Amino acid sequence: GGLFTHVVTITNNSAGEPLQLTALTDSRYGDLTSTGGAITASTCAVPQQLTSGNQGGASYRCQFTAALTGAPALYDDSLTATVNDDDGNTATFARDQSVAILNRLPEATLQGAISPTALPEPGGAVLFTATVTNHSTVEPLTLSTLETTLGGLAAAQSLTTTCQVPQTVPPGGVYRCTYQATVSQNRGAYTVGLNALVGDDDGSQLPLQAVTALAITDVPSAILVTKQASQTTIAEPGGDITFTVTVKNVSAVDDVTIAEVQDDIYGDLTNCSPALPATLAPLAALRCTVVGAVTGAVGTVHTNEVTARGVDDDGVAVTDSDQESVEITDVPALLDVTQVADPANIPEPGGPVTVTTLIKNISSTDNVTIVKVETNEVDLVPAQPAGSAALIDIGATCQPALPVTLAPGETLQCVFTKVVTGPIRRRHVSNVVVSGMDDENLPLEQTSREAIDIIDVPSSIRVTEQSTPVSVPEAGAYVTFTVQAKNTSRIDTVTIETLTSSRFGDLAAYCPQLLPATLTPNESISCTFQEFVSGDVDALLQQTIRAT
Repeated sequence: GGLFTHVVTITNNSAGEPLQLTALTDSRYGDLTSTGGAITASTCAVPQQLTSGNQGGASYRCQFTAALTGAPALYDDSLTATVNDDDGNTATFARDQSVAILNRLPEATLQGAISPTALPEPGGAVLFTATVTNHSTVEPLTLSTLETTLGGLAAAQSLTTTCQVPQTVPPGGVYRCTYQATVSQNRGAYTVGLNALVGDDDGSQLPLQAVTALAITDVPSAILVTKQASQTTIAEPGGDITFTVTVKNVSAVDDVTIAEVQDDIYGDLTNCSPALPATLAPLAALRCTVVGAVTGAVGTVHTNEVTARGVDDDGVAVTDSDQESVEITDVPALLDVTQVADPANIPEPGGPVTVTTLIKNISSTDNVTIVKVETNEVDLVPAQPAGSAALIDIGATCQPALPVTLAPGETLQCVFTKVVTGPIRRRHVSNVVVSGMDDENLPLEQTSREAIDIIDVPSSIRVTEQSTPVSVPEAGAYVTFTVQAKNTSRIDTVTIETLTSSRFGDLAAYCPQLLPATLTPNESISCTFQEFVSGDVDALLQQTIRAT
């Protein structure tokens, strides 16, 4: 219901007779010329003169406003006007009217709110708030249904609610309740729907709907690629290296599917565990290995890069790369230098010795260029003073001629002759210094020592004895004995200190001025003496002469 405005028109239909309006009443509202009660306003007043119809001004119009409330229905009332004519006659005229109070649908709204409105994947706890507001100022509403539809959040867990129906919502009142859930979803926009049904005491119902949005935001995915070589250096000229590649999912949330692992030199890596394509949970990893040839010159740094590519479970591409370097290192060039002296040792006082020097490239890879061969042979040339350590170039004695490049395994030979002299037990040391460079132009030097000893030549003497005559008669006779001592040494001087006879004793008594006697090689001394010799017939007289 509410306020209704009624317009009242009274018309004098008499011909030539004026009328006076003396009262206006209504069966529902009473006197219409005053306010009060249901009447809130009125322009009606009495008495009013109504002229005859032939003279004009035959109508009187006024209005009043009155309140009418109630259930939806048709409400009747009767308006009565009282008039007098100039003869003193009184008459009443009535007119019925109807006012309808129509049925009004419930006035209510449903609102939904979500907190927070966005969550990083995979989600978390959210609070949905439902608010039902009764906008009627007079009529309470009954909330009979309230439910939520989670849409794409069907995987919500632990859904709890404070919402209970039925609920009576007073005029101007609010009913508010919540749904709490834990959601776990990939990134995306999700809707949460609310459905409600309210009704009034007239049986009218109003369905309500509300939608609120929840955003699951992307947490960026990432992978980490590491590449490691089985060794970071390799000796020239190189060889096979095993590279191990690790691809790790370092994402906080998303699974990642690795589609390919590619090396910029060795191509696609297929020896991976697990096999590609491989889906990795957060912190999981896969490993790939590849054996590749690494070759080059010394100092070359072989760098290759591996790249892994894939997508996360939101379809977002992920990629990462890593490099590994292997350096080609020098294998030091090596020379083997040996000297062979012929003879290896020389008898005193010395003499010429032929020294053969063999220089062999024993490097595993490098060619070696020999540019100089030197020795400090002090007796090599007469001009070289004794004891000098100066190096003398003997490269001219080498075959092939210097400079010469030796491949691994090849040999250079140098042959020279020197004179070695000195006393016995003197050791002559021959030092050879070989200089050159490898095929990286790195300097190379190698030495060799050869010792030549002055060895002793044993001294010797020879003693001879001659008898004249060589036989005597039984009665005896004098025999002349000549004893000779000779130095038969090739080198040494010998001093004869004693001459003795096994029969006649020390011969110094016979030759007192002879001893001691110093004899050079091949020099000799002799001592001649006579003694009477007798004996039995056929007896053999023997004596031994000893010289020291």
